[in-house]
Amino acid sequence: MKNDSPVKVYRLNPDGTKGELLRTAVAFPPGWDSNANMARPADPEARRGRKQAPVDYYQKLYDNGMSDHEIGRLTGKSARTIRAWRSKNKLPSNGGRVANGTHGGGSKSN
Repeated sequence: MKNDSPVKVYRLNPDGTKGELLRTAVAFPPGWDSNANMARPADPEARRGRKQAPVDYYQKLYDNGMSDHEIGRLTGKSARTIRAWRSKNKLPSNGGRVANGTHGGGSKSN
């Protein structure tokens, strides 16, 4: 199949019928199928349009004694996401205790 066959581009009338001829164009211009023309980010997270908080920041907040809920609130992620990150890194739960031993805002006090 030839890729340089011409295509006629028409303006549509308000009733949906073919109107005036606007231009004649090549159906498949040179390079139309090359990967260089694909506007797609390499990072899968960016491709989904999600903001990605740096994992170092999660670790810093965790080291300061913050709970999953508090870390999630500060980073814009859910507590489940933070819990999954913590489990993946084999870190125990902080239980909402801040570094100095007082209760954080996310857990109940006894």
